[in-house]
Amino acid sequence: MKGKLVLMGVLLGVFLIAAYAQQAVPAQASPAHEKSVTPTGAVKEINLGINIRGFSPTNPATWTVTQGDTVRIIVTSLPDEYAKGVEKGAKRHTFNIDEYGIRVEIPPGESRLVEFYADGRADRVTFYDDTLKYQGQGVIEIRPPEVEPTGVIRVVPLSVNIKGFSMPSYQYFHATSNAVYVNQGDTVRFVVTSVTDEYAKGVEKGAKEHGFDIDEYGIHKKVPAGGTITVEFLADKKGIFTFYDSLNKIQGQGVLIVR
Repeated sequence: MKGKLVLMGVLLGVFLIAAYAQQAVPAQASPAHEKSVTPTGAVKEINLGINIRGFSPTNPATWTVTQGDTVRIIVTSLPDEYAKGVEKGAKRHTFNIDEYGIRVEIPPGESRLVEFYADGRADRVTFYDDTLKYQGQGVIEIRPPEVEPTGVIRVVPLSVNIKGFSMPSYQYFHATSNAVYVNQGDTVRFVVTSVTDEYAKGVEKGAKEHGFDIDEYGIHKKVPAGGTITVEFLADKKGIFTFYDSLNKIQGQGVLIVR
C-alpha cells in the first residue's frame, strides 16, 4: 500500500511539472508578424490630409517604401469647406491599413501619427477611411531593398539661409563645396536648420522658410522659419545627387555622393 502511494505521488509530481512547463513556454508570434527582413534604419515619412473628398495629396496616390523601413504617417483631418453640399468644418475620420492591423481615429481638425515597420508581410497595402462612404484611398508599395543595408547611419547637419546651405564642420565629412560622401547601403540622416539672414546685405533680418529637395530620392520638404527638420533615407542608388532649396532662388546648394 505504501509503495502505491509513493508511485501515485511521483506520477502526480510529474504531471504538475509537465503542466507548469507547458504554461511557461512563451507564445510564438505568427509568421505574419515576425520581422523577416533586415532593418534599413531609414524612416519614410508621409504627410496626409483627409476630408470628405478623400486623402490628399492625391498625386501621387501611391507611395513607395523599402522593406525594412520604418513608415511614419502623419494624418490630419482637414475642413470640408470646398465640397459642395457638405457642412463646412473638419470631420472625424479613420485611417486603416488592414495588413498591419491599423485603425486610428482622427478627431476633427486634429492630426495623428501612425507608424509601422515594413517587415515584408505584404508587398502592397491600401490605406482608407471607413468612417464615410466614399472612394478616397491610397496605396503604399513595399519593395525589396536593391542593396543590402550596411547598418551605418551618416548624420549630416546643415544650415540654410538666403545664401544657401552650409555645413558646420567640413573636416568631419572630409568635404568641400557642400559635398557629402556616403557608401551605398548607408542610412543618411540630414538635419536641416533655417538660420537668420542678418549677414546677407539687402535682405530683411531673421530666418525664413526654406526647402530641402533631392529629386532622385523623391525628397521635397519644407524647413520652417527658424526651425529644424530631419530627413532620413537609405542611400540605395549610386551617383551624385544635388540637394537644393526649391522655395528660394539661391545659388548655394550641395551634393550627396553615394559611392
